[in-house]
Amino acid sequence: MTEYPADNVKDEWEYKILRANRSIFKNPNVFHGVCAEEKRAGWVLVEKFDNMRLRFKRPMSARENDHTLPFDPYRTCYGMGPGALAALILLSVFGSIALVIMALIIFSNHH
Repeated sequence: MTEYPADNVKDEWEYKILRANRSIFKNPNVFHGVCAEEKRAGWVLVEKFDNMRLRFKRPMSARENDHTLPFDPYRTCYGMGPGALAALILLSVFGSIALVIMALIIFSNHH
């Protein structure tokens, strides 16, 4: 993990970690796109932990422009949020169960 110089931990900087539910930051186009988008809010990449987590910092003075951005500058999730991912998983599970039940009903009616 990155060590912060003493001048970076004073009150003039803020930090955030941007997370994805999949390894989408492995794709260079996505990675550079998200970095460019965060830069519009004043965020600068500090480190890439892995293909799912990025750490950014920005000067607190960048908050002054937050109202002009078309996205939440404090977002911590990129791509599909945890709630949407959970809903997708549940939908897939219940859909699979329904297909198995239908197949069993059809199979039992033919024999």
